Parts: sequence; structure tokens; C-alpha cells
Amino acid sequence: MADDSRFFLVKSKVPMGKHRVLWYNLEDNPSRAPSATAPSPAKACKIDILIPSELLLAQLPEDTFQHASSGYSYPPYLLLVLLKLRAWKDHYSLSAPLHMQNRVPDDEADLDELLRLGRQMTRDEMGWGTTSSSDFIVGNLGEATWLLGGFESVDALLRCVKDYTKRQPKSSLQWQRIGIL
Repeated sequence: MADDSRFFLVKSKVPMGKHRVLWYNLEDNPSRAPSATAPSPAKACKIDILIPSELLLAQLPEDTFQHASSGYSYPPYLLLVLLKLRAWKDHYSLSAPLHMQNRVPDDEADLDELLRLGRQMTRDEMGWGTTSSSDFIVGNLGEATWLLGGFESVDALLRCVKDYTKRQPKSSLQWQRIGIL
């Protein structure tokens, strides 16, 4: 990544945060690229580096990763949706610090966009592999425990989806379309 100028670092927005945040420029024209001091969320996306042992994530099998034409690989769509749902749950909690609670509208916008993208995808593109939706609902995940997306159980994940759909009722159909409800 050090050789790819499309990646850049930005100071943290977290109060007293000393870390920097990795971003990726989505702009086709490098001269209009976001800078480290003025990233444009519409023209760049934040990159999260996930450490399985710290997020209740199972190790992802190598064959579950998708590969972009740029040569970079990325995790399955379903995992991204469920990790964003988990972030929403953590931020929505009344016990979360205020700066995290302030992220809820962004989490909801991200989830809306991810769910919208799922409408155009096949089950394989989503990352379901050989796991059926009915197997998922009853917790029969076999080797695909990564499908929990950091939740401790399928029941906990489904409770969270139901909480989300109470707050965002229009999303219920989208969760059904991607096979979660």
C-alpha cells in the first residue's frame, strides 16, 4: 500500500485520539483526490483493518475473499453488512460514549447503502457459499461461523436485525432479500 498513492492517512476524529485513519481515494482523476487534511467521504472510503480475535470474528477461509480488478482483495459482502450492523449496535447502546453514539446516523446511512447494494447481488456474490438461509437461521453454519459477523450467536444477530428494523422499518424487506430475515 505504501506504493499506492490512492491510500492516505487522516487524523482521528475521536476526542484525544492519537491514531490515524486509513482512507482509499475513489476519484478517477488523481488531481482531484482527497487529501490527508480534507478527505471527501463522497470521493473516498475509510478502510478498517479487522483483527479477528478482538472482534469475536472467526478466521475467514482464504477462498471467501473477493478480488477486485485493482488486485486488492476484500471480505464477503455479508460480512461487511453484519460488521456494520454490529458497529451500529455498539454505537446505539446508551452505555456507549457520546462520540460513538454520534456515529449512529452514519452507521444507518452505511447500512442503507449496503442493503441497497445487496439487491443487485447473487447469493454467491454476497458470500453465502453453500450455506442456505434456512441453515443460517437455525444456526447450522458448519465451517461458515464467520457469517456471524462478530455476533456471539445467530439469535443475537437476529435480535439486532429486529432492533434495527424497528428503528428503520423500510429496511426489513432488504434484510429479507439478502437472506437474513
